[in-house]
Amino acid sequence: LTFAQVTQAGQTSLMTSSGGPAPPQGFDLGSPATYYNLSTTAVFTGSLQLCVNYTGVSFNDPTQLRLLHYESGNWVDVTTSLNTGTMTICGSVTSLSPFVVAQRITSLTMGPQAMEGDLRLAPGAALIAGYDFTMPGQHPAATVSFVGPEVVFGWTCVSGPGSGSLIVPMVRQAYQDIQGGNSWLPSSDQHSATVYQGSTTVPNVCGGGQVRFQNGGTFVTGVCSTDRNDAVHLRWHYSGNGSAGGWSGTKSVVPTVCGH
Repeated sequence: LTFAQVTQAGQTSLMTSSGGPAPPQGFDLGSPATYYNLSTTAVFTGSLQLCVNYTGVSFNDPTQLRLLHYESGNWVDVTTSLNTGTMTICGSVTSLSPFVVAQRITSLTMGPQAMEGDLRLAPGAALIAGYDFTMPGQHPAATVSFVGPEVVFGWTCVSGPGSGSLIVPMVRQAYQDIQGGNSWLPSSDQHSATVYQGSTTVPNVCGGGQVRFQNGGTFVTGVCSTDRNDAVHLRWHYSGNGSAGGWSGTKSVVPTVCGH
């Protein structure tokens, strides 16, 4: 850690931890997940040059590493250099807070799309969402992972003013696809519980009245695989209050290798 200018001396400390804010879309953590929490009592001006040696943290593709800095509730890429030989990555910042070394992976966005039409839900209703995928054609056996998947819905009040967004989060999930398999995984059945990987409860944001989701949602996820040559075809859907849960159109992407 190098300070551009120190106006008052102090003590700088480093703590590492396995937990912290989830990385942004398009990034995957190494193994083990490692966060670097830096703090200082020194008073300084200008920028800081920070280098992290990530020895002991393994990544499947170190050439895609970036140094991320958590600023004002968001991860920011501050990378200035990467040396995979010495396992050192550097960045430039103007403040100290959590840092993490993460590997870039393929990111996919679908939507916004309103497969359920002018969906209206009462507060307390469940809004569920999920996805399935297939790998058509000849391909080796593969483990396909979906990192940080979520659906972001825009909403308005049916009666009166009010608008905002509602997120249906989903956990990271890995699926095994057999060699040459072309089935939809985990299921092609839009009614199967296995293809609703996330859910949330509609909040009371309209004075007890119904919440309207007429513009549908936007599905975003990181996609990585042990097979980085063959395309993954993906679709998503959602359902509220027993609505049909019809599938979106299909989008294909060639995934990168996972971080771990």
